[in-house]
Amino acid sequence: MGSTTYAEAKGELASYQQDLYGTEACSSPECRLDFGFRNSWLSSLHLAPSTELSASLFFEGGVLHSRETIFGQGMCCVAVVREVPNSTFGEPLSGALYVRLERDDSGLVRRAILNLALNASNKERAEAYAFNLACLSRLGGCQSATELLPASSGGGRVEHP
Repeated sequence: MGSTTYAEAKGELASYQQDLYGTEACSSPECRLDFGFRNSWLSSLHLAPSTELSASLFFEGGVLHSRETIFGQGMCCVAVVREVPNSTFGEPLSGALYVRLERDDSGLVRRAILNLALNASNKERAEAYAFNLACLSRLGGCQSATELLPASSGGGRVEHP
């Protein structure tokens, strides 16, 4: 981050043009590029839980500033990984990783948010993006956001709102 331009990112994603949505051109000081994939066909045939993987790339001055990846399964759970400068999104980072868990009324973690500092190590980055695809293929799918994103169950500072 900090060197990839909007035009370069749009070029890299050209083969996925049908999945891109958001700003058409990055002419303002701030803009974003969004894209996503859904397993609509498999879930409509009840062969797999409804699942979506989406991402947002945030640009300032035409250069990539931060990114957010969201992986969710139906109404069960959502895992969010953000790579952000320390002051973005209003949540302080603890070291290179900050974890926030959001629970439903029954206490199950329905949303796990991992904020990675831009200086996170390759190991921390790999752990943050290690989504558990095995639980998606299991009958009944994932049961919580921490199962969907195992890194959210440890490391960094954890809040339980």
